[in-house]
Amino acid sequence: YDWQAKLEKHKLSSDDVYTKKQIRLTSPSIQPPKILFTQLKLFGDDWGDNTKITKTIVVNDPSLSHSSTRTVDIGLETICDLIDSDHKVSIPIYLEGSDTPSLVTYTVDSILCHTGDKLNFGHYTVLRFEKNGDVHYCDDDIVVNWQDHAKAKGVTSSAKTLTQFCREKKLSGYMFSLSLDPP
Repeated sequence: YDWQAKLEKHKLSSDDVYTKKQIRLTSPSIQPPKILFTQLKLFGDDWGDNTKITKTIVVNDPSLSHSSTRTVDIGLETICDLIDSDHKVSIPIYLEGSDTPSLVTYTVDSILCHTGDKLNFGHYTVLRFEKNGDVHYCDDDIVVNWQDHAKAKGVTSSAKTLTQFCREKKLSGYMFSLSLDPP
């Protein structure tokens, strides 16, 4: 299955994309799993230094006379895309006895996030998406609605949206807990 990036969001076309990530999920039964955990590979070995995987992309801005480059944190962009998609993701799963995948919709329950550039240095937190629409941010012993986190920590925040909060915190989605949507 080819995962489709939201290229227009980054002002890119398919001609600008040079890599393709693929995965094939197979269920040993005729039912998809009720709970699915997925993990993004956030770190790679860079000459013995386990650093966060980022992607440098070229942005062709018509208003500029030249191209510019920027580094994209794949884990952060994944979180932002999931927020934009209302915490839903459709995953093709090959069910037992089928030669074609069934598109199965899951709701994101929680995301384990990492901040920091190195595998052996950083901090882990969790975004928890509640059924009533609230989003809680779990940071060590503080578990509060994401809007109240800055107050609980005694710092200022300019974030007005959850996406801005994630960007301000430089959260990288690492582990994703997904629940099967009812048919």
